[in-house]
Amino acid sequence: MKPRYVWLDFLKGLAIVAVLVDHLYNLYKNPLVQYHTSYSVAIFIFLAGITSAMTLSRHNTFQFYKKRLVSIIIPYTIATIVLCLLFKKPFFLSLINFNAAGPLYFIAFFMQLILIAPILNKLNYLFLPLIYLLAFSLNRFHFTNLWGGGEFLFGGSFLFLFFLGMIFYKNIHLFKPKIIYSILSLIILICFEYFKLMPATWHNPSYPLTMTYTLTIFFLFYNLNLNAQNPLIRFFSFLGRYSLYIFLYHPLIFLVYP
Repeated sequence: MKPRYVWLDFLKGLAIVAVLVDHLYNLYKNPLVQYHTSYSVAIFIFLAGITSAMTLSRHNTFQFYKKRLVSIIIPYTIATIVLCLLFKKPFFLSLINFNAAGPLYFIAFFMQLILIAPILNKLNYLFLPLIYLLAFSLNRFHFTNLWGGGEFLFGGSFLFLFFLGMIFYKNIHLFKPKIIYSILSLIILICFEYFKLMPATWHNPSYPLTMTYTLTIFFLFYNLNLNAQNPLIRFFSFLGRYSLYIFLYHPLIFLVYP
């Protein structure tokens, strides 16, 4: 793994662990713990914007769709077959409605974001205010009967985080990792705790405070110059590389812990 991508896999791993902690709420039943996982979906979307811009910088639109959509559709279809067999649900309807299991709402709007990524990639940072207004406007119109971001076209306000991730990558040369930024991020996180803001970050799709918390988590670790040989970093990076598969099959835990 290239050293400059260590932070990417690590953060994916951190996010998928947060998803698991959130969905295992019935085991610990502590809202304070759950509130701290509110960055999970949002950071996945931000990172997806980064990786989409990364892929588009090396491939044309057709190659981008082939690479990104195939890598999602095939695993998603296989996982839906498995989940439908175990949860005794109709396969075809579950496949097209993204409801073989509750968390699969994420795949529904995630694929929509991938479809419009080549268009967004042509825009620069000057479009951030416009995309922000558009994204939060989408939160007002229900598009499906799914949960969270899956309920809205392009995930509603998640669209802004996705675009922000693309803008970040296209200007990554301006964001050279510096430890001072990690320290500032840590101070912001302490402020979240001190002013008891964590419950207010609990929104899906993301609200501005959720996005602030998410980006603070991102910059905390992005600027740390993570050591790929550290066992803990390697563990989370391993989870990050397989986060899609962990996500697709983690609903199986609901068979044991409803």
